[in-house]
Amino acid sequence: MALSFEFLKNCKPCELLRVKIEDVAEFAILGANEGHGFQALVVLKESEPPFAINLLGSGHMDGDFDTYAALRYGKCEILPEHTERCEIGVGPLFTKAGSLVLSEDSKSLVVQSKVGRSVRHFDLTTGKLRGETGGSRAAFKAWSLWHDGLASLAPSARLIRYSGD
Repeated sequence: MALSFEFLKNCKPCELLRVKIEDVAEFAILGANEGHGFQALVVLKESEPPFAINLLGSGHMDGDFDTYAALRYGKCEILPEHTERCEIGVGPLFTKAGSLVLSEDSKSLVVQSKVGRSVRHFDLTTGKLRGETGGSRAAFKAWSLWHDGLASLAPSARLIRYSGD
């Protein structure tokens, strides 16, 4: 997919975007519209854990999201750094903002709310925020964000590498 500009209200859930937040263009993944005035935008940075913004907190998208179009990257992949710390079944990484959690049927990022300190799991397939999952699972301290089509020779380009403290 070629890069393009589009306002958030016209973007699809789970798309990788670059959005204007204050004076910086940040990578973000658009969440699904979950109804009841809630749609998450998960902001990704190298230096701090991912956080979720409710785009519809006032009932509609406004502010910079209504003024400046986002740069659309399309599909992305978040992959665990297998050489970093990993926990299987239970452990503090399952509730630590910034962790990547793999389970039998999903892949999610543990994100914190932009307002408050609560953490939720952002499902990277559905774009929905949910509680912690049970069953067979593994949590990774570090992960990388990858995108096909940006690297000149390689099949994909790493855009962000997050490693919790």
